[in-house]
Amino acid sequence: MIDNAETTELTTIAVDDLVELLDRRDEYAVPPEEILALLTRSGAFQDDRLDLLDEYIQDRIDAGETLLAVIRALERADGAVETAEDIRWIVVGMEDSNDIPTTEGVRSALQLLAHPSVGAVEQMKKGIG
Repeated sequence: MIDNAETTELTTIAVDDLVELLDRRDEYAVPPEEILALLTRSGAFQDDRLDLLDEYIQDRIDAGETLLAVIRALERADGAVETAEDIRWIVVGMEDSNDIPTTEGVRSALQLLAHPSVGAVEQMKKGIG
């Protein structure tokens, strides 16, 4: 049955794997489209698919931590900040771990914070405020 799953375009999943998948979905609020992408790939659902889900979850956690670090850095900044790199250096001075965000990560966080629906920061003629 498992060998034929891929040729017949079926997905087979063990009950234990399904429980793990649903637990991760509930704990980390994984969107349905991410679950669907894992379940619609034909063949046997194995640990490699859970690993992909774990990578997705870790990426979301990392992005959230970067966002919080940027917010803290902006609160700590004395006035407007010129560039994303400047904010990154504030984060470097604040953090005591090796998980310092990249300049691109800081830039992405700033774009989210500057989005009109969020409006937490605004782009000014001279820097970010």
